[in-house]
Amino acid sequence: MSMKLYWSRSNLPVVLMEKFQSNQVQHPSLQKQHRGSAFQEVDLHCETNNKPHHTNSVSVNQLIVRRGQPFSITLQLTKPFNPDFESDFKYGFQPTHWSGSYASFCKAASHGQRWLHDHYLAADRVVLKDPPIAITVSDEARVNQILSILRDADRLDSLELDLLIGSKHSRQVLKSGQALRRNLTLVFLKIGCQTRKCFKLGVVPYKSEERTLLSDFQRHQDQLHLFIGLDLHSETNNNQHRTSEISVKELIVRRGQTFQLTLRLARPFRPTFDQLTMTAVTGGHPSENLGTMSRFGVPDKVQCSGSAKAVWRAELQWSSSPETGVLVLDITPPASCPVGEYKMSAKLGEEERDLATLCVLFNPWCPEDWVFLPDEAERQEYVMNEHGIIYKGVDKYISPTHWDFGQFEEDMVKICMKILDYNIKHKRNPADDVSARCNPIYVSRVVTSMINSENGGGILKGQWGKDFSGGVPPTHWSGSYAILKKWSNSVFSSVKYGQCWVYAAVMCSVMRLLGIPCRVVTNYQSAHDTNKNLTVDTYYADYGVREKKSKDSVWNYHVWVECWMRRPDLAKDSKYDGWQVLDPTPQEKSDGMFCCGPAPVSAIRNGDTHLKYDVPFVFAEVNADCITWLVKRDGSMVNIETDNIKIGQNISTKCVGTNDRMNITDSYKQKEGTEQERNVFQYALTRLENEGEGETCAGDEKVGNGTNINNGSNENATNDQICSSTAPPQLFIRFAPMSMLMDGEDVSLQLILNSDSSATKRLSISVAVQAMRFSGQPAGNILSETLEQELLPGKDLIVPILVPFLAYHKYMIGCESMNISAVITDQQNKNHLFLAETRIVLMKPPMSITVFGESRVNRELIAEVIFQNPVKEILRNCSLTLTGSGLFKGELTTRLPDLLPKNRVRVKFNLVPYKSGERTLLVDFDCDSFRDIKNSCTVIGWDLLVLESQRSGFLKVRSPSTVMFLYFNTPESNHEFISRRTRLH
Repeated sequence: MSMKLYWSRSNLPVVLMEKFQSNQVQHPSLQKQHRGSAFQEVDLHCETNNKPHHTNSVSVNQLIVRRGQPFSITLQLTKPFNPDFESDFKYGFQPTHWSGSYASFCKAASHGQRWLHDHYLAADRVVLKDPPIAITVSDEARVNQILSILRDADRLDSLELDLLIGSKHSRQVLKSGQALRRNLTLVFLKIGCQTRKCFKLGVVPYKSEERTLLSDFQRHQDQLHLFIGLDLHSETNNNQHRTSEISVKELIVRRGQTFQLTLRLARPFRPTFDQLTMTAVTGGHPSENLGTMSRFGVPDKVQCSGSAKAVWRAELQWSSSPETGVLVLDITPPASCPVGEYKMSAKLGEEERDLATLCVLFNPWCPEDWVFLPDEAERQEYVMNEHGIIYKGVDKYISPTHWDFGQFEEDMVKICMKILDYNIKHKRNPADDVSARCNPIYVSRVVTSMINSENGGGILKGQWGKDFSGGVPPTHWSGSYAILKKWSNSVFSSVKYGQCWVYAAVMCSVMRLLGIPCRVVTNYQSAHDTNKNLTVDTYYADYGVREKKSKDSVWNYHVWVECWMRRPDLAKDSKYDGWQVLDPTPQEKSDGMFCCGPAPVSAIRNGDTHLKYDVPFVFAEVNADCITWLVKRDGSMVNIETDNIKIGQNISTKCVGTNDRMNITDSYKQKEGTEQERNVFQYALTRLENEGEGETCAGDEKVGNGTNINNGSNENATNDQICSSTAPPQLFIRFAPMSMLMDGEDVSLQLILNSDSSATKRLSISVAVQAMRFSGQPAGNILSETLEQELLPGKDLIVPILVPFLAYHKYMIGCESMNISAVITDQQNKNHLFLAETRIVLMKPPMSITVFGESRVNRELIAEVIFQNPVKEILRNCSLTLTGSGLFKGELTTRLPDLLPKNRVRVKFNLVPYKSGERTLLVDFDCDSFRDIKNSCTVIGWDLLVLESQRSGFLKVRSPSTVMFLYFNTPESNHEFISRRTRLH
């Protein structure tokens, strides 16, 4: 049987006829309907068919036909042919079963042809055959283009290319086989790339007449890609996004701000025909509806979900060269996208490639971002400044402590991303947690809960006692980076130990790194109101010592942070935008977790205690009423004082651009003593009662045994006084220091009493001295004494108070303040009781730091520390800790020899600055007798320092990044000596 087959579809491409072998038809349609012994033999008449189809120059052994033109085949069957089956037979030869579109045929082709499908436009024509594959190229420019594709292909170690071209290295027309052999010159071209393998491409002419250059790709075409180059411009982008302090190698950008990247393609990009689709995803469950995945591209025709959130944008820059495949793209993550680590990919045609991993941060420079801070000086201070000051001490003895935030140190981005990923909300619902990271309110609460360890897996473990085994005292720390790095290196085990200022400082570092403006704030005389009734109670025994513990407490100071952000969740009119209180110290639970805030400072000032988050707790910290009770020997209590001024004094933070202290008390509360302040207090209490969150005021408490209540007033300064609430005469009391209050020396004060009474008063005076922790709890009773004195009319009664060093020393180790109180009883009227107290802070022994000369980045700099033992005992277990971002990576601690009484140690050390600009060197000297004496100095300038030769007779100390030279002096002479030579670690 002989038959002719016609291809009726004019849009079908040129394809290769499937081979027919003896006794079997290979086409699946024929196999399906006519399998078995029906076919005995087939004759394709290849030579006869190819000649009229003008394909005999290609082959005479394979059937190659052209569409729209008939060809003949002969089938020999095992049985007679029934015309009734003709329709079925015709169906078996429907052209759709021979081949689909060109693309589908490419997909079905043998391995390696994917590259040709994506890049065929680089050639004039592609003919698919059973390997080799022929690429027809018309001119030298196209040849060079293909070579460029090969040269830039990734994953290639080296590429050895054999080219058979004309002697002048250009395309030539060859007329005959002899001319072909004579005129071709063999040229070897080796191209080195980063690859695992090498392969050879050859062009071997084997026929006469005019030929074109053919490249034979056989096994490694799958290693060639459409995307052949990517430049993230990390250094340029990071400079523009103000993240170059973090890194110039990794791409770190801020949301709402454009960054640029360059894509190099293997072929021209045609914006009217091509669609470059890019995808940015974050988290393990990316979703357009959650804002954790965005699809965008060039041109802007990418179909997105109708409910897609946080859609990114891409624009083709004018400096692009699409005709050469160079695309310079401006990419903008929206100001509402979640912060975190993103993976970005691109797709063009059928090829998709991962482009980069980048980090997106909040942007206080972007007006659309909720953390936008309008003032540039404040942005530099509260986002970019790596150095700060934390205020400690008591309200009348404020002590500044320098702190190294180090938010731009190595690996800080990775550490902060781990903090977000490790929080308990992420473990419960990772998709929603990552999506919510678009909101600084949510992120700030997450970070607050992660700074402390009470919620599991947090950074710092708190300790307010004296047992610091397994860690270091909170006073040891001078910077955040060492803590965060230790937490990260220990596989997220909590670092031991921290207290409120350490919690706040570490959180400030994390928030500044994330791009949220943040500052550390200290509140003096800070109340801890556990029952939300806006009052705190303190108890004294009638001999002056704090007797009864209370769940409420008044801390010498408490430290938290303020973060700047909008609060549209509270009001649409921006009423509560601005600074928000966040407190990472674990005190009370909020929504089932130990965290606090964000509480708007404006809401605290106005008494809006019904607002979230935790406004009542913070309001009480700065504005609670303090009730002081006297516990008598028979157990009864007398309300000595109700003080509505004491709480919330000298609320302080560092000034912008300087190291001065800024008092921000007025932003938290109305002026004390005014009617407006009392009205706000009553409004706040009423809102709590109406909301059912608070209890009635402590004025309903009963006084034991019906004893009369004598109210007084008290201020903790040298002009402090206390007045009886009964009719005059009144008693005035104040404390006055007699000398500078220095740790290591005796403490001498005077208690001065005066009365306007015209009669002599006989008074019983009970004086007590206690060592106090900063949390307001006594650490030990240093001394107490009772004496009787007469107060003459119009005269001052001066009672000297001497606290010897030997008496207070062991109690004050690890304590920052000393509480001195006096209870005075009128012997002629024992119901008249008076209480006065003051808290003093002992200054630490001096330690000096000197930096010699100036230095350049990565060049040595010499510094010197001098400390003298102020007491008549040996200082044991001495150590020196150095830290400072840009100067040391983390902290460096070195053990020192014991220091004899009144001796001086002088330590010289080399350091190598690795960041430019103004840096702060922080030094901590620690020993058994004096815990964590601190000092700091500023290192400015980067000129080369020529090191001077050292004198002989020094003690040399080597440590990982510094060399130290120790000198010891006796105070009696300037002679320097070495007690022993040792190696310190």
